[in-house]
Amino acid sequence: MWVNRPEEDALRTGGASDYEMGKYGETFAPVVPDKLLRDRSTIKLGGTDPSQPSRPYERFLQLSGKCKGRDKTYKVLIANLPSIIIYGKFSGVKSYPSIQNDYASTISSMKALNFDLWVASHASQFNLHKLRKESDPYDPTIFGDKKAYLEVLNYLEKAYSNVLKKEDTP
Repeated sequence: MWVNRPEEDALRTGGASDYEMGKYGETFAPVVPDKLLRDRSTIKLGGTDPSQPSRPYERFLQLSGKCKGRDKTYKVLIANLPSIIIYGKFSGVKSYPSIQNDYASTISSMKALNFDLWVASHASQFNLHKLRKESDPYDPTIFGDKKAYLEVLNYLEKAYSNVLKKEDTP
């Protein structure tokens, strides 16, 4: 099990120390990671060499690398989209004091990522079930919609802005 350094404690505590989900206590068996990832870590997966184009906060893992298709090599992004999962103010998340800046930096840096194809860490975040059916022929280009990627990021940025507005209210 490999994990980004900031997530190590949540993994070791079975989620009990997570900034948001920790309120439910231990929600999975604690795990000791085999390796801690840092900014720009490289992970070998078969014939690919994806790197982690994250920033120093390392909270929202992104992987990008070249993957060989049948006819072409693609630069593929596996995006962990930064969904806003807090229900109060950023300033109320005492166990994660940099959360507000990390969301802003993540969204900004993700808009600048360069890729040919992209998927997200959750099928619903990139409409996998609409994009591809089991009987569909091989066509990796269905995952190349940069406009859809930016639309998702714009939606998340709006959600981030809505939480920011709460900071200004008592």
